[in-house]
Amino acid sequence: MSEAKFDVASLSEKELRAFRMRAPSGAPDACWPWSGHRNDRGYGMLRVKRAGRWVDVRASRIAWFVDAGAAPGPLFVLHRCDNPPCVNPAHLFLGTVQDNTADMMQKGRHRPNGLRGEDAPGARLTEQQAAEIRRRAIAGEDPAKLAGEHGVSVGHVKNLARGGVWQHVDGPPYQRKRRAVTPEIAEQIGRLVADGTSFAEASRQVGVSERSVSRVARRAEDRR
Repeated sequence: MSEAKFDVASLSEKELRAFRMRAPSGAPDACWPWSGHRNDRGYGMLRVKRAGRWVDVRASRIAWFVDAGAAPGPLFVLHRCDNPPCVNPAHLFLGTVQDNTADMMQKGRHRPNGLRGEDAPGARLTEQQAAEIRRRAIAGEDPAKLAGEHGVSVGHVKNLARGGVWQHVDGPPYQRKRRAVTPEIAEQIGRLVADGTSFAEASRQVGVSERSVSRVARRAEDRR
């Protein structure tokens, strides 16, 4: 099912509650990264069941619906920040298929005739610049500083660092060292989430990724 065909207004209270558990909030101008499952392009996804089948719904569409009080209908929900997992409504806007294509081309994600990177129309960076940004971001330099130097968004810098874009340039994407989720840690996560602790805070307290917290919470929810 395509992004625009799923009616987010059909989401149940339980499904919306599952969305809110995985949707952090923060400073009004900052990105709010989805802490649940993400697809291979980095977009946050919420899995719901329809007619006996599981359907993945983009978290950004749900975020728009929850904030605006109206479903986006046939329109796409696009990111101003160019940060696919972001669910901050202030960073989202509606667009047509043509708007979506233009947005992809402007941000260097469209590959007509197999072109990619600096050869793609609308690319703002050279491969050398992309490799430099990735190297410096992984080394800990401020993404805002790097974005300002190269005329791209902060979200694009972060996405480049983790390998969401420019995957073919030199330099490995940023990888976090993960702590194994033992039964004891899972039990601790369960208590924190049950007490209303956000996934981000539970992640900080327990020392595992927000995605791991999300998985534990989802399994606990499915057992109820």
